[in-house]
Amino acid sequence: MNSLFSYRLTTVFGLLAVLTLNALFDFWAGPKLWAWILAVTYLLWIGITRLLSNRAHDRGHHVFIDLLFWSLFFGISEGVSNPLIWCLLLPPLVAAIKQSTHFAWITTFSANLAYLLLWYFQDHINPHAHHHMLQSHVFGMWLGFIAVSLMLTWVITTLMSQLRTKNEAILSLQQQQAEDFNMVKMATLATSLAHELGSPLHSIKLLVQELAYELKDTHHTKECEILDEQVNRCKVVLDELTKMTSRSEASTFQEVNLKNYLEDILSSFKTTQPSIKINNLLPTHIKVLADDLLPLVFLNVINNSIAAQSQNITITAETQQTMIEILVKDDGEGSNHSSKSGMGIGLKLAARIIESMHGKLTFQCNTRGAQTHIKIPQIS
Repeated sequence: MNSLFSYRLTTVFGLLAVLTLNALFDFWAGPKLWAWILAVTYLLWIGITRLLSNRAHDRGHHVFIDLLFWSLFFGISEGVSNPLIWCLLLPPLVAAIKQSTHFAWITTFSANLAYLLLWYFQDHINPHAHHHMLQSHVFGMWLGFIAVSLMLTWVITTLMSQLRTKNEAILSLQQQQAEDFNMVKMATLATSLAHELGSPLHSIKLLVQELAYELKDTHHTKECEILDEQVNRCKVVLDELTKMTSRSEASTFQEVNLKNYLEDILSSFKTTQPSIKINNLLPTHIKVLADDLLPLVFLNVINNSIAAQSQNITITAETQQTMIEILVKDDGEGSNHSSKSGMGIGLKLAARIIESMHGKLTFQCNTRGAQTHIKIPQIS
């Protein structure tokens, strides 16, 4: 419900309740029938404007209609001697909260002008006001204290709640900027290392080929093939890294079968880590949009498990409407993982890549192992 509509509705019902009390106890004199007619007309106006538009009560000119209503009400109900005269503060208060600063000051000056006019014409409005003045004002001060205390509490608590929300957003943004800065440093360092390692890696490849030629037809042939394969893998990774950092356009995505795609990524671990059992239990029907960075996610997650001395790594997945949740579970020692919160440099990089795909990566570890949850959109 619109907050200003609720405020006006509460105000007019409160006024009707006060008019009822005045009819019973006669707190102030005056033409009570006209006050009732004005209050009911105001209530009808509130309801009609609400029916015409949900946002009608947010418009600035409605604040002036509120001010006009209160001025007319006091004009027919004892003027400034009315114990509810403090209600002229309500339109400036609403304008200060909901409208611009310029509009709020105009409303405040208008309310003061209305008060001065009521005071100036007080003798014409109610020439016999002195008889009930003290009793009426004591009653009005009591009502004013209740209303102002409630409004101040509501305004201050609302402002403090908004302030806390904004402070939390600022802290989150600062943390995000710090992480972005670290990512930029990592990308810069990776680009520099890719260029620096290119020449030594080329020399190593030549030496491996020469060594393989000299040890041909010996029992070291297999080892030389593995060594050459790993050097080629390093060269491919460096070439991809250089290509990605020098690319100006956005990454291109391609549709892939997730199980087969992941199997290609995990094939390198069968050579380098033959003692570690990696179970790819992904369903065969799941398809996703993958770019050049997605392999880094799984490589970082698997390397994180291997660094924690895991011997068994299981990869499963289940679909959840438009998302697919991939679970990477290992049996490594929880204390050996990146950190208790889970996010070392590799996993932070993986998490940022998943976030760029409109997904989410979370990590949990304990003494029995670790679980990495990866949520990414799937293709139906």
